Amino acid sequence: PTVFITDDSAAEKKALKMTFYNSKQILCVIHTLSAISTWLLKHGYSSESRSKIYDALHDLMWSRSEKELTNRLVESEH
Repeated sequence: PTVFITDDSAAEKKALKMTFYNSKQILCVIHTLSAISTWLLKHGYSSESRSKIYDALHDLMWSRSEKELTNRLVESEH
């Protein structure tokens, strides 16, 4: 395999790197959003701000095509 989608398990990441050293590892969307939420909370963002940022990133990350992503980015600028 060329790409693995993982959670944030250090042991899992290490085992994959040792076995499939040429493969890329990416963090799953759910874990990424969770990490972003934690970071925002830790850095003092208000509940309202966290919710807006989370919702915007969620929509972008779940885009099904480059065109959909671009449209969502343009919409978010307004």
